[in-house]
Amino acid sequence: MSTENYENYPKDAAVKYQKYCKQFPISEKSIFAISSIGFVDAAECNPYYLAKNAIQRNDFTVYISSNNIEYDKNLFVKDSKIVWVNPNNSLYLTALATAKYIITNGKMPAYFCKRKGQILLTTWQGTPLKKLDKNLNKYSQATFLQSDYILCSNEHTRAILQETCFLDKLYTGKWLVTGYPKNSILAAMPPKKYVGKRTYAYMPTWREDSTRILQIEKYFDRLDSYLSSDVTIYVKFHNLSKKIMKSYKHIQPFPPNVEQYQFLTTVDCLITDYSSVIFDFANTGKEIILFAFDENSYLQAPGLNIPLDKLPFTKYNILDDLIKHIKTGKPFVPGQYYIRFLDEFCKFDTPTAADQVNAFLLDSKPIENSYIIDETANASVVRNAYFMPQIESNRQLEELKAKIPQTEPAVFVFSANFTKYTQQMLNELDKINKDNETNLSAIIVNTNVAEKFKLTLNNKYGIFQKTAQQVCLREKERIFQQLTIGKYTNFSTEPLFTAMEKMLN
Repeated sequence: MSTENYENYPKDAAVKYQKYCKQFPISEKSIFAISSIGFVDAAECNPYYLAKNAIQRNDFTVYISSNNIEYDKNLFVKDSKIVWVNPNNSLYLTALATAKYIITNGKMPAYFCKRKGQILLTTWQGTPLKKLDKNLNKYSQATFLQSDYILCSNEHTRAILQETCFLDKLYTGKWLVTGYPKNSILAAMPPKKYVGKRTYAYMPTWREDSTRILQIEKYFDRLDSYLSSDVTIYVKFHNLSKKIMKSYKHIQPFPPNVEQYQFLTTVDCLITDYSSVIFDFANTGKEIILFAFDENSYLQAPGLNIPLDKLPFTKYNILDDLIKHIKTGKPFVPGQYYIRFLDEFCKFDTPTAADQVNAFLLDSKPIENSYIIDETANASVVRNAYFMPQIESNRQLEELKAKIPQTEPAVFVFSANFTKYTQQMLNELDKINKDNETNLSAIIVNTNVAEKFKLTLNNKYGIFQKTAQQVCLREKERIFQQLTIGKYTNFSTEPLFTAMEKMLN
């Protein structure tokens, strides 16, 4: 799949990026860290911790993408050798085109095409508790397929990403299963007993329904009135929520100018609901409370990979029960199920994870606490590529199903503008693949609207031949990367796909 539409970036971003790729050589001693949470670039998550570790190397230049540079600068020492870039300017495009090492947590611009000689490490954002929607993950597949390494902190995460992002049989890099760099600071902190004031971190997951955010605010009004003077609750909403808290006596936002995982080391307990932060915070061995006040409605879709009742944490659905628990203030000791949870999901997390991953990436040194799954053999499988149309009806869906091969290795290329019938086709491909153990999979791409005009004229009248050839070769590299394609067949009216069938066969 692709990342997002070209329209989400400056209109000339793709053109400038392609120009810089041709104009400038790769800088062998440069690192570009891109961490996108909620479609905003910021200095956080795994790329932040790898960048923070990398600046200790005097011979590397480290670029960091941020939509709020002045804020993020405060997370680093003042004299650190960081080159800050805004994702909406030309320096971002230059770094993207020339950095030897690119580190991201799962999302790259749609126009990005890794150059020969660049190394892309994708770390993802965390262990998925919520089920990942295959339709939504069209925003991540292109990045994963271009990655030399995909870093996961456990097998649970690796298996889910492989399935939901259509990476099985298509990914041609290596899975690196080892500790998350962002968890290194949490794994380094031994549990402590309550001393004086008790502090809680409340980190609810994103809710698309704004009425649920309003419900949380109403809970704050009541919760604040019941808390004693020795309790403080610090709140961090999901980046997508963009919620501004009003003032409370015992409830405060996370402090500014402190990276959120660094701040988590100071609290006594985490309160959340369906967030993957539980897998990270568990490294501290401290108490975790699940406050799932909207469990029945929230979990209708897409659901959870692990039911809340199967997790070794205290769960409350009613605010009064949470208040009672906090007021009791009993010391917490991890039980046997908590220990088992750590062994299953957190056993690779270590205080030195960031340093070890950088040593692996930059110096080719092995990581002791890890394993690698090599998928490079997938590149040698010869597949036929089928460009699929926008599927607008059940009849069209049935006609296409009759045309697609069910035994030969094949890859089906879809436009990123999904319809419900497109999703049905993807589900059908999954079923064929599992039933017949064939080599079928799907790639979903975006096309550059600005180039459609010339491609359309080339398809009709044969003009703009040079431009059409350049676009087709570029998009072949961007879409298929290391895959070996035998034949291209087009079922769509998409100008790019029509041109690629004509010029690449």
